[in-house]
Amino acid sequence: MPNVPYAWQKKDETLELDSAKSKSTNVLGFLKRDNTFRPYLIDGSVTSFIVVEVFEDFIQTLEPQRQTVIIIDNAPTHTSEYFQLYEERWNGRQVTLCHLSAYFPELNIIEILWRLIKYKWLPWRAYQSIETLMQELLKVLLNGGKKFTVSFA
Repeated sequence: MPNVPYAWQKKDETLELDSAKSKSTNVLGFLKRDNTFRPYLIDGSVTSFIVVEVFEDFIQTLEPQRQTVIIIDNAPTHTSEYFQLYEERWNGRQVTLCHLSAYFPELNIIEILWRLIKYKWLPWRAYQSIETLMQELLKVLLNGGKKFTVSFA
């Protein structure tokens, strides 16, 4: 459904917008403090099954004998029984998950990245159409850690 937070119209005139349910695209990702960024675009809803697949793929890219800590918030997909089944398996692969306390998702550094993407790095023209949004979003995601960096100072 469209959300029109602000518009001009003549007195006693109704503005009408055609609306239709469209598919959703979500971005999941892993961000290191050195701005190394690994994004995953997901068409449709993000379920615990999808999140586990993304974690499995990402963990395959890690150095096998090096201990890695992944900080996660308390999103329902991170606290589901299915997701928790995999935590022990990942611990055996030198990966430790650090669950942030409830009510403090802002301590997760990737939340800084999502905020910058939404409110700073995506130009206004990105919102003209879904096609433009996807093009601009891909530019940002593919240049994350290069042209687009987060300062953790």
